[in-house]
Amino acid sequence: MEARQLIEPHVAGLAANHASASDVRRLRGHISEEAAAAESGDRRRSVALSGMFQIAIAEIVDQPVLASFVKELITRSALTVALYWKRSAITCEPLAHADLIEAIAAGDSAQASKMMSEHLADIVSGLELSERKGTDRSSAELLAGVEVEVQLPIRGRKSPHP
Repeated sequence: MEARQLIEPHVAGLAANHASASDVRRLRGHISEEAAAAESGDRRRSVALSGMFQIAIAEIVDQPVLASFVKELITRSALTVALYWKRSAITCEPLAHADLIEAIAAGDSAQASKMMSEHLADIVSGLELSERKGTDRSSAELLAGVEVEVQLPIRGRKSPHP
């Protein structure tokens, strides 16, 4: 999560400088899917979609190395979020992604960077990272059947990632 807090605010700022109307529509459509998953109580899908949202922002920048870093960090942190989320809400604050999209749509790189930084701090505050004894579900059960579809910016093709 610390690495995400270092990289993703910068990426969000860059996305605000590069986002097209089509990119913004894609992000808005994505959060609609995320909201539907949260409303239906589908925690696995909601967590996966939240991660995919962050990756979609990185793809806007069209810098494959940064997108690769974000994808790797999201993959690693998804398990942490799935296992250690302590709030009753399935994932992050409901308006966090919408507010971030508005900053990106406005081309406000400073605000997009700030919103991402605040968003990630909120995610960290929602984790209970103290040692826990036994869980009722394994990590494999939490993430079973969840595939993340990532648009690879270099090749322009999709690749499923669990």
